[in-house]
Amino acid sequence: MYKPRYLFLITLLASSYCLSTPVTINGRNIRELLRPGQSLNITPDSAGQAVMSFKENNLLVTVRPPSENINHESIRKMFENLSENIDKLGTMNAGTILNLDVRATIDHRAAYLLGGEKIVQTGKAINMDAALLKSPEMFFIADTIDLISCYSLTPSKIQFRPKCESSIIKFIEFKLTDDWELPYFIQGKFNFEKNSIEDCILFGVEQIEIIFNDTAFE
Repeated sequence: MYKPRYLFLITLLASSYCLSTPVTINGRNIRELLRPGQSLNITPDSAGQAVMSFKENNLLVTVRPPSENINHESIRKMFENLSENIDKLGTMNAGTILNLDVRATIDHRAAYLLGGEKIVQTGKAINMDAALLKSPEMFFIADTIDLISCYSLTPSKIQFRPKCESSIIKFIEFKLTDDWELPYFIQGKFNFEKNSIEDCILFGVEQIEIIFNDTAFE
């Protein structure tokens, strides 16, 4: 099992049906590091922050500091603004499982989602902007997932999974750390149909797990 030790910038891109060039991880063919069904586990350093992008068939792992626009201070300010106006957010609350399964696009803008046991959201696309999330487990299933300034209120397990069968990615899972004083922050654009991730920024993440479909090894 391959476990990079540091924060990272990941790049990976593949065609939907046949890879023109092999998937590589830090310049090494994925078949040298993983077998089909095995997971790629990425553990950030003690800072608990990470930046991800998948592009051009190469998975590159490197250190990258917070940007000027998104850093600890800006994240705290955005979170405080949302929290102070929580009564104005569109709230969806379930004592056990907050489940929404639709064929169209799911939009959560200025929203507060609570699930006592888990949150499960399934749609063709999922868009979340300025959202507060609270549940031990969260599952988002869609071909495209677009997150802007979203916060978890608890150290959750968050999984993204495609609906389409053509993606080389089976799922991506983020485990948030228990030892974190700042708000848990996540944003990014996930397009599983095109096998791409852009501008994914995470704060408070302990581990990232990625499992690829068999097509990534062809």
